[in-house]
Amino acid sequence: MKIIDNKYPNKIYEIIGRGIEYLKISIHFKERLIIFLTEIKDYLARKNNLPETEVQRYDELITETYSKMLKQLNPSLSGYE
Repeated sequence: MKIIDNKYPNKIYEIIGRGIEYLKISIHFKERLIIFLTEIKDYLARKNNLPETEVQRYDELITETYSKMLKQLNPSLSGYE
């Protein structure tokens, strides 16, 4: 969490609860969720002495996310439909 806080000055998450064995966070935007998940994946890779590659894929992942959303929305429909 400290790495994310230092790397992204604008908060990408909000801590809404803490317990002994858990941390509950809230993320309100898809872009911020992708940032958070890629940072966590790279953190786990770093802990296991593996290459960190997920943050580098951010643009690819956000493009894929919006592409899938647009396909589901079917923008070719008219307002009437």
